[in-house]
Amino acid sequence: MRYVDQLLLSLVLCVALAGAQAAPRAPASAASPSAQQAGASDDLLKAELLSRIRIWVAEQSSIPVAAVAFPPIDARLRVQPCPGEVILDFPFAGRDLVRARCDAPAWQLFIKVDVRRPRPVVVFARAVGEGAVLGEADLAVQAVIDPASDALDDPMRAVGRIARRALLAGTVVEARMLEERVRVFRSIQPLSAGTPITAAALRSEWLARSAVPSGAASGLELEGGFQMARDVPAGHLILGAEVSSTRQVLVARQPLIAGRLLEPGMVELRHVPSAGLGAGVITDPRVADQSEVVRNFQPGEPLRITDLRPALLVRRGDEVLLTLRSSGSIEVSVKAEALQDARLGERIQLKNLESGRPLAGVVTGRNAARSP
Repeated sequence: MRYVDQLLLSLVLCVALAGAQAAPRAPASAASPSAQQAGASDDLLKAELLSRIRIWVAEQSSIPVAAVAFPPIDARLRVQPCPGEVILDFPFAGRDLVRARCDAPAWQLFIKVDVRRPRPVVVFARAVGEGAVLGEADLAVQAVIDPASDALDDPMRAVGRIARRALLAGTVVEARMLEERVRVFRSIQPLSAGTPITAAALRSEWLARSAVPSGAASGLELEGGFQMARDVPAGHLILGAEVSSTRQVLVARQPLIAGRLLEPGMVELRHVPSAGLGAGVITDPRVADQSEVVRNFQPGEPLRITDLRPALLVRRGDEVLLTLRSSGSIEVSVKAEALQDARLGERIQLKNLESGRPLAGVVTGRNAARSP
């Protein structure tokens, strides 16, 4: 069918051109006023016909008039006057070719049309100024014909961004019109190296990316996780090289000697630089409960899983309180003598101090056990 369309259009153009070539022509420099008026009249007839076709196609397809366009039309095409009504129709199944015909005098033309379907894009719901930070109320979605290739189709892609220049309401939002914001931080007071970064130490600002110096720290956590790597004055824009990440790990608060049972106050959680920590550091103090260190520690030194072992809670000859199982909620405890050393969770052999009978238990704490 496409071939037939092109053939018909070619025939119409050939007829029109043949008629135009057959007519006598005067040199351009010697064109008479009547010839100039005829040319102007022909242009007017062509413009009126195209305008009518555009409106008719829009009505037939229920689309905006602006959605109807014409491919380039040969300037040599001539439109004859039609005393009656010019009849328009789609001669074929498709709607990309319109036939315009007149009954008296009899003539017809085939005109190609290009129907452009609108698509929903984001537009400015109201005028915004240069540097304005866009919110949801500044934006709307509207069907637009032939928007720019970088037109946004989701308002959330524009929310929070900065307008590079002043823009009128109804303007289609294009990516090049907007600039990303970056969150940066300034020191509220002088900060020295090693100072933990907290909300009280810094204030955050939002700047256009083009205004952010190279190397500025962005997305910084204000509550822990970072500390200053060097001294900075008040009001200083924090750079990434001026901070170091930290981890909250268990460290010794005092010197610890190998074999020492850890007790409350001997260790604490502290933020230390992440660099060089390696694997196995302890982040949950409960891991150290009822444990002893296997090597010496200096204050501030991180503890690792491999540095601990279950503490030796019972020694041979110690008096042990053994809790016996019983029915209901009643528990019975007896005093027994440890016949061996044992650590937390280990099975231990005992001797009843009153009867001398052998007993067995599982160590649950310092000189304490429960029957298995």
